[in-house]
Amino acid sequence: MAVYGFMAADYIVLIGFLALSTSIGVFFAWSDRRQQSNKTFLTANKQLGWVPVSLSMMASFLSSIAILGLPSEVFVHGSSLWMGAVSSTIAVILAAYVFLPMYYKMDITSINEYLERRFNSTAVRNVASGVFIVQTLLYMGVVLYGPSLALGSVTGIPVWMTIVLNGLVCTFYTAIGGIKAVVWTDVIQMILIYVGYIMVIISGLHHLGGFGNMWKLAEEGGRIIVFNFSFSAYETYTTWNVILSWTIGWMSAYCASQTQVQRYSSIASLRDARRALLLNVPGVALTLLLAVLSGLIIFAIYKDCDPRLLGEIDKADQVRALPIVLESSSP
Repeated sequence: MAVYGFMAADYIVLIGFLALSTSIGVFFAWSDRRQQSNKTFLTANKQLGWVPVSLSMMASFLSSIAILGLPSEVFVHGSSLWMGAVSSTIAVILAAYVFLPMYYKMDITSINEYLERRFNSTAVRNVASGVFIVQTLLYMGVVLYGPSLALGSVTGIPVWMTIVLNGLVCTFYTAIGGIKAVVWTDVIQMILIYVGYIMVIISGLHHLGGFGNMWKLAEEGGRIIVFNFSFSAYETYTTWNVILSWTIGWMSAYCASQTQVQRYSSIASLRDARRALLLNVPGVALTLLLAVLSGLIIFAIYKDCDPRLLGEIDKADQVRALPIVLESSSP
C-alpha cells in the first residue's frame, strides 16, 4: 500500500490557512489600535457574539484531539467513545446553571481572581496561576504534537519543525490580536474541522460502497460498541469509565478553566453566555459523532491491512492522515 504525500493544492490550503490565521491577528491589532487596554485584549470589552464564542469554546478543547486522537482511538478500541457526548452534556448544564451565574455576579475575568476573592488570599491566586501555567504548557504540548505528527507524516517535514511553525503562528496572532483574534480563528478552525470530517466520511463511504458495508466491516472487526457495562480494569473504555472520567474532564474544562472563563467574560449578558454554553451540547455531540464515524470508516478501509503492522505509520495518531490519500491509494 503506497502512501502519497502532499501535492501543490495541499500546500496551498495549508499555507493559506496559516496566512489567514496570521492575518486575523493583524486585522484585530490594527482595528483596535486606538482603544488598546487590558479589557479590550482579554475580554473584547464584552462585545463578542455568543455564536462565535460558542464555537471557540468547542475548538479550545477539541481541535487536534478531536481530529486525530478520537478517530485513532475508535480505530483501535471501538465506538464506545460516543458516550463522551453524555459526559459533555452533564458538564455543560452544570456550568451554565451553577457556575456561570456566579462568575457573572462577581464580574471576574479570571478564575484565579475568583479564588483570591473566595479565600481572601493572594497566595492561593498565585499558586493557582502557577498550576494553570504548568497544566497549559503540558496540554499545549499534546495539542501541538498531534497535528505536527500528522503533518510530518504526509509532508516529510520534521515533526519538530512543524511544532515550531504551528506554535509561532498561534503565538503571533494571539499576542497581537487578543481574544478577538483567538475566537475568530477558532471559528474558522471549527468550520474546517467539520468540512474535513464530512469530506473524509463521504470519500470513505464511497470507497467502501456505502454506509451498510462500512458498518458490516466495522461490526465484524468488533469496533461497533454501543454500550460496554464491563467492570474490568483491563478494558480501556467502558460505559462507566467514559461517563465518569469524561464528565470530570469536561467539568474541569467548562466549569473551572481559565480558557473558558475568559470566553464567558467576553459576552455582554448572562443570557447570551448561557446560550453559547448550551450550543456546545449539540456541537460537541456532533463532533464526537463525526469522529466516531471517521474512526469506523478508517478501520473498515484498513481492516485487512493494518497500516501499523505494515510499517506505514509509527503511531496510531497518524492513522487519521491516511484517508487523505484514499482516492490515489487502495489497500
